[in-house]
Amino acid sequence: MSSTSLGLVKHYCVSQTYEGYTLFAPMSGGGVWLIDMKGQIVHHWETKNTPASHAVLLSNGNLLFAGKRMDSPIQIGGSGGELLEMDWDGNVIWQYEDLYMHHDFERLANGNTLVLRWVPIPEDLVEKVDGGVPGTELEGQIWSDLLR
Repeated sequence: MSSTSLGLVKHYCVSQTYEGYTLFAPMSGGGVWLIDMKGQIVHHWETKNTPASHAVLLSNGNLLFAGKRMDSPIQIGGSGGELLEMDWDGNVIWQYEDLYMHHDFERLANGNTLVLRWVPIPEDLVEKVDGGVPGTELEGQIWSDLLR
């Protein structure tokens, strides 16, 4: 365990908090950090790409991280492109790439991984979609979510 601090904890009132750790992936990049209640760095994973959304610690101690690929055809908030499972030493032990993946993911109890991705709405459904702002379509298409 490192004794280095990121200077993130300004005030720590033991009686008003639950003991634990905080895992975060700054949108500015630099990897994923695990800190204790006093702001001491417990662990740091370097990542090639900035986060698309977030990272989670799995029950086996590995990190599951969604990264933002700059070659993704959709470059709006939450766009991603890669999902990495990294061990404690930062080795990538599993990787999934989908340039249309975005925002969220979930590792299921059976070991499968659920991801959210963008898909264009079929033309025959476009007229049935209420709402939206005309002219905000991406590449002339309305996009929706798909679970994979």
